[in-house]
Amino acid sequence: MSRLLSNLQQTIARCGDRPALILKEQEVSYSRFGEAVFRLARGLSEAGVKPGDRIALMLPNIVQFPVSYYAILAVGATVVPVNITYKEREVRYILEDAEVRGVIAWEGFRGTLTKAADGLDQCSLFIYLGQRIPRQSYSLTSLQVASAPLDKPAERPDDEVAVILYTAGTTGRPMGAELTHGNLSASGELLYDQFGFGEGDRVLAVLPLFHSFGQAVAMNAPLMCGATVVLEPKFEPARLLSTLRDGRVRWMVAVPQMLKQLLETQAEGAELPHLRYCITSGGPISEEVVARFEDRFGARVLPGYGLTETFSLVTCTRMDREWRPGSVGQPLYGIEVAIWGEEGHVLPPGRVGEIVVKGPTVMRGYLNRPKATEEVKAGGWLHTGDVGYFDEDGYLFIVDRKKDIIIKGGFSIFPSEIEQCLQAHPKVERAVVIGVPDEEQGEEVKAYVLLKPGERASAKEIIEYCKERMALYKCPKYVEFCSSLPRSTTGRVLKRMLREKEAGANKLGCEDLASGARSGE
Repeated sequence: MSRLLSNLQQTIARCGDRPALILKEQEVSYSRFGEAVFRLARGLSEAGVKPGDRIALMLPNIVQFPVSYYAILAVGATVVPVNITYKEREVRYILEDAEVRGVIAWEGFRGTLTKAADGLDQCSLFIYLGQRIPRQSYSLTSLQVASAPLDKPAERPDDEVAVILYTAGTTGRPMGAELTHGNLSASGELLYDQFGFGEGDRVLAVLPLFHSFGQAVAMNAPLMCGATVVLEPKFEPARLLSTLRDGRVRWMVAVPQMLKQLLETQAEGAELPHLRYCITSGGPISEEVVARFEDRFGARVLPGYGLTETFSLVTCTRMDREWRPGSVGQPLYGIEVAIWGEEGHVLPPGRVGEIVVKGPTVMRGYLNRPKATEEVKAGGWLHTGDVGYFDEDGYLFIVDRKKDIIIKGGFSIFPSEIEQCLQAHPKVERAVVIGVPDEEQGEEVKAYVLLKPGERASAKEIIEYCKERMALYKCPKYVEFCSSLPRSTTGRVLKRMLREKEAGANKLGCEDLASGARSGE
């Protein structure tokens, strides 16, 4: 079996009565957790799940997420986590692209899933958590309770795919990053080396577990070494402060925007005597926020940097070293990070270039996309598309992104997906989407919209159109109507000029920008 499952079994045997998972007043010991995993694995097998099948997982941060996740792996199948805020069109894309065999989901997502899977003959197995189970579907609870534990997990070599996580990738529509059993095992081991989670430690899982950062750092790594995962299904600042305090949480895993919102929450008894560390990634964090958080809560903030394609962190601030403002720390032990110039050579400290990564956590490739895989892994390194530099002491600083991906609240948003949605609107001639700075989310989505001749529309109409067709976090917060857009002499829209306008570097309107682009580029 894979090292991940082997390590988990050893932890279950060693930790027994220690709590593995806590959700509000519900506490699940390692022995009960292990029994639930292997009972469900047997149930999945008897329901027809075979090694190599791909099973979508659409659950919030509740006990059944890690149980289902490891049960799917134990039976030899592949986990395909699905963002629980996705709408029908987005879910269907993943089900179809990954050729998903079955789905485990909360009953509240049944309507979305039924429509999303309509006509997809291969996706024929539906397992729901809840009371209202439709005909020809399984009850997750019944499947687990009625099954004897699986005797032995399926044998899966480390180079076989364990999880497929959808990411904006480098171009086009979202792509499935194939993460192997070896990637998952290595990630857990490297994170343990970095942070030393131990038995008795409690780690908060408020980041969605369908996301690579939450999945790797707040779930897999703690459960591999006997720590306790404190589950929080939804980020509500006042409630979260209570959970951190009453749950005796030592480690918090969060995106920078969460720290800012916690600081802005005026709640009684906000002292957090047990909290010692906060690992943060998913966007830049200011020196002011770090200083205020550490001063108010007495917990060390450890900024880092990672990607879906590397199953979370590749660099992080080390616990025995000071953080340097603006940096994302140093490479994790066992991960190589370099800065490459345009000709593919390594640049010295202080020189800005593309960040490339090599190590045991780097994905196998993009599902069914050999050309994209070849491009992103050219020369044996993962080309991140991010631009940065190292200082003399090996601290990494992120300068910019080559890609147009918008990072909002730690989530990657690909503008072309929103542009395609907007351009399907019957009144829209052309739409261009960029990220604009936002104090709460890091970045927000803004759409520049050109209407068809004679058409009229409001920003509210455009935004509501998007809300019906995609996850709320992807929808534009701002809409600006234009009669033209800045373009190069070849007709390409110059998003750079729009970003400069938003940043205040250029005070011209769209028409002026377009004129300047035609005459100057």
